[in-house]
Amino acid sequence: MQSMWRLLRGAVKWGAISYLLALASYLLLRLMFGDRLVLGFLNSFAHLLFLPLILALPALLLARSRWSLLGIVLVLVAALWFGPYFLPKATAAAATNTATLKVITFNMWGENSHLADLESWLRNSNADVILIQENHRLYAAEGSIKNLSDVYPYQFMQRWMYGNLILSKYPFVEAKDFDPTNEHGYSQQRVVIDFNGEQIAIYNIHLSMPIWTVDIPQLPFSLRMALGYNDSVRNNEIAHLIPILQAEKLPFIVGGDFNMSDHSVTYQQLANVVGDSFREVGVGMGKSWPRPVSETDAIPDWMPPIIRIDYIWHSPQWAPINAEQGPYLGSDHLAVLAQFTLK
Repeated sequence: MQSMWRLLRGAVKWGAISYLLALASYLLLRLMFGDRLVLGFLNSFAHLLFLPLILALPALLLARSRWSLLGIVLVLVAALWFGPYFLPKATAAAATNTATLKVITFNMWGENSHLADLESWLRNSNADVILIQENHRLYAAEGSIKNLSDVYPYQFMQRWMYGNLILSKYPFVEAKDFDPTNEHGYSQQRVVIDFNGEQIAIYNIHLSMPIWTVDIPQLPFSLRMALGYNDSVRNNEIAHLIPILQAEKLPFIVGGDFNMSDHSVTYQQLANVVGDSFREVGVGMGKSWPRPVSETDAIPDWMPPIIRIDYIWHSPQWAPINAEQGPYLGSDHLAVLAQFTLK
């Protein structure tokens, strides 16, 4: 029995050491290669790679292993990286005589069966502008969300299923579809609204999913995603979008489904150009995807979203007041809400 116990302790100890070495190697490779190679996929879920530390470090401390020092260093790395997400943020205070702009972005999923709940929530959200991706087939066929036209009389829709849709309380001065890469057609939207006499640009963005280079439907979704991961198309879209935003002369808001984790290295390319409202004033990781969309979905109801891929960015002229997530509304995404004031 003692022999079995020693073997078990040895297996746990060396398993923990192997994990620490693998995690340290990953961090080093991330610094060296960014999102290249398979690292792009791993970086998307970087926060999950630290979870085994909860078991590995105590096991090594109990074993009085000198490898515990590496575990402590990695815990400090995790604390410095993810800890600030949960700290209260200093937010801008809107002047009493200054209008604020409240924006929602939501990938509603084109097959959503909770439209009544969705419409009710949007109606009561008090948002000024709503950016929708993956427009529902019903709304695409009708050309608008008629049940919300009294609250949002200005609606700009791509009239195909899974297209984009913008709802606004403020009139459009300009509205157009555009494709930053000139390769896929008209996939994104830009409108200019009259915001109490000032022109404001609003972008509604839905970038390509970084998967399906190899697609084997018989495999579980997570394994298909890992084997078929390819972010080249999405990264190309980001590379073309950034100079468009840099050239924008109006104060602007950019919202949408970017299919990009905020733990990826590519995220920083956008964060260097525009402000991330949730990271600036939101509390928590803000994970928005995936959520179950049907009773037969492989994702259980109790499981929270894993990563954050939905964002509301802003130009320097805006100061975010608050940012939060919306409730479950029948989509595999959660909505994101942010409120701003002009500086």
